Amino acid sequence: MISNLSKEFGTQMEGGMKRVIGLGGLFFKAKDPKALCEWYREHLGIESTADGSGAMWRDANHPEIPGFNVWAIFPRETTYFAPSPSSFMTNFRVENLHELL
Repeated sequence: MISNLSKEFGTQMEGGMKRVIGLGGLFFKAKDPKALCEWYREHLGIESTADGSGAMWRDANHPEIPGFNVWAIFPRETTYFAPSPSSFMTNFRVENLHELL
């Protein structure tokens, strides 16, 4: 499923390189990170810790290459996202970061 999503999600740049090929991670702030982690575990089955965790997966077309998505809940007071005042951050996987930049 990840493989199919990656193929549909990315848009091609000139020369054929896809820009975004998947989700790298979700990072967000919470009043009580431990309680929120517990809620996600109990109701959605997401096993994590308050300081972050993730999910390992394998691409159907390249099972020899492991993938990883980060899922991290931070305390509301964190400065990790600075200088942004946002309460969340998303990062994306790209086909070739050097070429994209």
